[in-house]
Amino acid sequence: MAAATEVGRVHAPAWVFVILIIGLILMIVGFLFSALAPKRDHLTSVAEGVVSRVEVDESTSRKGRSRRTYLTYVEFEDSDHRVFEARSVVNGGTKRHSVGDRVTIHFDPRDPEAGCLIEGDEDMLAVFNILEGVCQIGGPAALIVGAVALLVCRRKTATA
Repeated sequence: MAAATEVGRVHAPAWVFVILIIGLILMIVGFLFSALAPKRDHLTSVAEGVVSRVEVDESTSRKGRSRRTYLTYVEFEDSDHRVFEARSVVNGGTKRHSVGDRVTIHFDPRDPEAGCLIEGDEDMLAVFNILEGVCQIGGPAALIVGAVALLVCRRKTATA
């Protein structure tokens, strides 16, 4: 028989609380993805640009594993012929572009240097969007399941 935990006068199986905790964790992660993951909706202007530099960010994890992230910068002109340099909002562990590559980018016309999305890198952006969606749907769903399970346990306790 599964271990039960008492909440007030309600006896509930431990799995109910595990589901509630998982729901809370998924919601927090979903909110973090929503706040931190790059978005495309404000990148409404399009321009042709040239990859001006590719920086390599090397770091080591606590476990001693080395990790390499490539940061791609693109130089481009806006519709007023002003020149800007912006970093791609999609960075990765593989080098996707080289200095001198001609690329089409999407950027925010209100803040052109805030970041850009290089056409062809949308697949990486989709991964963030999928994870965000899973967390934002799975979190509340787990909380609802946990709350219903608590109500059912409460009813069983009240009728016993």
